[in-house]
Amino acid sequence: MPKGSYSPAFSPTPERAAEPTAAASTDVGGSAAPRSWPRFVLPAALAGAVLVWFLVERQGEQGGAGGPAAEAVTGITTESRVLFDQAFRVLMPPEDKARMDAAQLMFGRVIELEPDFAGGYSGKSLTHAIKVLFLKSDDRAADLEQARTLARQALEVDDEYGLAYSALAVAHALGANEEQALANARRALTAEQQ
Repeated sequence: MPKGSYSPAFSPTPERAAEPTAAASTDVGGSAAPRSWPRFVLPAALAGAVLVWFLVERQGEQGGAGGPAAEAVTGITTESRVLFDQAFRVLMPPEDKARMDAAQLMFGRVIELEPDFAGGYSGKSLTHAIKVLFLKSDDRAADLEQARTLARQALEVDDEYGLAYSALAVAHALGANEEQALANARRALTAEQQ
């Protein structure tokens, strides 16, 4: 480098919030509230992300490139099937926040069109969790709560939908609830094998 062509830039790092007390660490649904990253959370979140990737890729092979096989679901419109698959194509790989926001809107439209299809809720849940995982979230706690809520809504619609359990596993892992994350990851694998 030529002399004088580089000057370092320094900026302060944000202060970390204090750890929540034990009494404040659990929400109404029994899941851990978001807090700083204990050492097991990142591996659990990455394992959840790998699980989601595996499910998406496997279902994509069965139902067309790019996403879970909405074609295999009976009773949903062609528009919903196409929109569902396109939302996964936009979301994966999660390169920037704008892609995640666009996928979130697309999954929201699938929910509007097909409220009895668990895929829309599961996909939208994943967008919230993936924002947190890839540090694109503006409000980590709100995104994790939305991820859990949407995954639970998907399970209310179809309690055998593997992608919903995967989404819930990732949300719990990112929320530092390892036990719930592992239980839901196991359930996702069981649902996928059926």
